[in-house]
Amino acid sequence: MLQSRRLSLTRDGRKRNGTLRYTILPIQNAVDLHNQHQIRRLEETVERMRVREKLEVIEEYPS
Repeated sequence: MLQSRRLSLTRDGRKRNGTLRYTILPIQNAVDLHNQHQIRRLEETVERMRVREKLEVIEEYPS
């Protein structure tokens, strides 16, 4: 959602803050961003699991 400030002039020439105008952005942008974040979190979790498994193997068979 984007918002833009509106400025209006009264009949006597004074500047007044108007109401904000909101623009609804396409929902697909938000869905895509959410999916990208979820995929990144999944990849980080998988990488942590791989490292943990490697460390467990090293601890089982120390040199």
